[in-house]
Amino acid sequence: MKRIGRIIYGWLAALSAMLFVAACVTGVVVWGKDFAAQWTGAAHRMNIEVRGGLVNLSLAFDTGRGAKPGWITRTSKETQKPIRNWGLPAPGRGGFAFFQGRTIGRPRGNWLAGDRPLLILWFPLWAVALVTAILPSWWSMRAAIRFRRRRRILAGLCVKCGYDLRATPGKCPECGAEPQANRKGTA
Repeated sequence: MKRIGRIIYGWLAALSAMLFVAACVTGVVVWGKDFAAQWTGAAHRMNIEVRGGLVNLSLAFDTGRGAKPGWITRTSKETQKPIRNWGLPAPGRGGFAFFQGRTIGRPRGNWLAGDRPLLILWFPLWAVALVTAILPSWWSMRAAIRFRRRRRILAGLCVKCGYDLRATPGKCPECGAEPQANRKGTA
């Protein structure tokens, strides 16, 4: 069971590392530009907009009726104007904000259907990079500790302090650790 947990944890750490790299690359590529991706489903619409390192993620429910399903991507260079003006309060100092409201239908608003649930979340790309870097850094730290532990056991050293135990096999004279306790955690 421990082995399966380690394998799952390794896969999650690898996925998190890929998301970290994707967030960093996106931040570098999109910096100073506007980028938008829109997904329209049978009944819902999701917009992802990146403007100067700030991500705007919006999800509108029951608004995609009559729209063609699929992805649409565009940049500000293609439209020569801001991609969308939400007319909502801007994100706070750190770039984080959350808005929960209702859509405004045409002709006053941008949506096909009005008075539908709308969720908008603003967050900076550095926050995505930070959150996705936690798991890979923890995994690499644990891997380094396991590697050092194995190397010390194979060399006949104390796992805790690295003292040479060939002359005193019963107990480490430096820190008092017993070799049996040292070997117990390696399985």
